[in-house]
Amino acid sequence: MRVLSTGFMQAESSPPPIPVLIAHYGADALRGSEVVLLDLLAHLDPSRVRPILWCNGAGLAAAAAALGVPTHRGAFAYYLD
Repeated sequence: MRVLSTGFMQAESSPPPIPVLIAHYGADALRGSEVVLLDLLAHLDPSRVRPILWCNGAGLAAAAAALGVPTHRGAFAYYLD
C-alpha cells in the first residue's frame, strides 16, 4: 500500500512473474536431477516466477508439461568434446 498525495491509500500492483529458462540435459529416464527439478517446478510461486523448460528427455518434457510448464524439447548440440 502507498499513500497518495490526497492522503488516500492505494494498493500497489505486483510485478508480473519473471520468466526463467531452465535448461536440463540428461537421460530419458526420470532419476535424481529430473525428480528434484520436477519438485521445484511444482512448488514455484506462479505469481512470482514463470518457468520455461528446455530439455532433451521425453520423460522430463512430458512430466513438466503435465505440471503446466511450457516445455521445449530438442537435441542439445555438443561443442568442444
